[in-house]
Amino acid sequence: MICACLERRFPTPPLYPSEPYDYARALWFEDYMDDGFTPLGRSKVFLPLIVEPLLAGKPEADVAAQEAAGKAVDKEFPAFWDYLERELGDGEFFVGERLTIADISIANVHVNLRYAGVAPGRNRWPRLRAFLDRMLSRSSFSNLVEEEAPIFDRLSGRITD
Repeated sequence: MICACLERRFPTPPLYPSEPYDYARALWFEDYMDDGFTPLGRSKVFLPLIVEPLLAGKPEADVAAQEAAGKAVDKEFPAFWDYLERELGDGEFFVGERLTIADISIANVHVNLRYAGVAPGRNRWPRLRAFLDRMLSRSSFSNLVEEEAPIFDRLSGRITD
């Protein structure tokens, strides 16, 4: 919703497609991430592995939190990543031929997961992983990640390849 309001103020380039089907698809992915995947990633990985140790002044999450996060990644994340891999198909973007709110919504949660060392494995989800690599290399993402890196660099996790 915030991005939709911002687009009214700054309409170029548009993040929401004008064609009805593409518009609906972009909204679907935005909601899918906001209401499905993001809460899972936030509550089961980002908060316990990154935020809680930072707030407690600890160098890393405790073993129980790491194990619980690992179980969530192994058991609950694959269904989301399978779906995204299928929906991306051979495209560069999730909706149409250009960047939309769908792509930003999908990439954004994965930035936080990467801080926890979590990403979809290249072997099982190659197209999704390539998409995320492309998105995270865009200056609009990479500049912000670089700015935030000093905060999160001391906490490590795993990147599944």
